[in-house]
Amino acid sequence: MPHTHFLVAWLFGLIGVKLHYLSYAEALLIGVISTLIDIDHLFSYHKRHKKWSLKETWNAAVVKHEHERSFIQHREGCIMVSIILIAIFIISRKLAILLGIAYYIHYVLDHVDLDNEKSHAIRQWCGIPYRYCRFEMFVAMITIILIIGLFFF
Repeated sequence: MPHTHFLVAWLFGLIGVKLHYLSYAEALLIGVISTLIDIDHLFSYHKRHKKWSLKETWNAAVVKHEHERSFIQHREGCIMVSIILIAIFIISRKLAILLGIAYYIHYVLDHVDLDNEKSHAIRQWCGIPYRYCRFEMFVAMITIILIIGLFFF
């Protein structure tokens, strides 16, 4: 889910802040970029259904369980993104690190089975359906606690 991508990536960005390598703005940017990587689902949905619709893409993933992944979310795509990040690193070390943290956090979270429950509830928030998965919510809560801890220590 997007909130998990954002929170975990932001946590890693904040660790970079505590190590005096990143700014708070850069840490926040890492979280936003990691979340925006999910836009690839829109392209995969379009390729399969010949429609451009964020709402239908979201519903296909959440309600219909169409987990359409694009090229960048497969092993070959990861290798290609890694090569591109190396090229960016030659030009701008900081940019490559920001993009790399965002991408690799997203990639790992997409491949870790956070949604491992046999059944989970489909809920709605402001008319938008979402899957409620206890384990993913647990990961999000632990991440929030760690983020709060980083602000105080």
